[in-house]
Amino acid sequence: MRWCAMCMPVAWLRWTSISWGFLVLLSACAFAPHQNEWIIVGHTTREEVVEAYGEPDLVMTAAEGETVVYRPRAVSHSRPPMEIPKAQAGPRGLVATKMEPIVRSYGSISADGGLRGRSDREMRIRYDAHGVVQELIQ
Repeated sequence: MRWCAMCMPVAWLRWTSISWGFLVLLSACAFAPHQNEWIIVGHTTREEVVEAYGEPDLVMTAAEGETVVYRPRAVSHSRPPMEIPKAQAGPRGLVATKMEPIVRSYGSISADGGLRGRSDREMRIRYDAHGVVQELIQ
């Protein structure tokens, strides 16, 4: 009887420790899906990527194709919006100018109506000479 009284707390403590260990291991395996899983190497074209993410931030051209770089979204909202002057015909033959805001190309409306944003990390995409994705580097 004395042996059971001593072993129960130890067994309970061991079981609790093992349970917490498995819980920590399983929670470490949880992950969020990548936002660029839809890009299929050898199938997705440059036009589809530009439609989803907008124009790239940097384009490096080579004889066998090109590599484009998409930089991550800016986290801070302290940058003022960019505007360009837009000229249009005004009354009595005059030219009227107004400032038009530029929408930065960090995402665009996809074909199904949802907004695809860029990844939070820099993304490089290498295209072949025909504009098909050959490599996706994050």
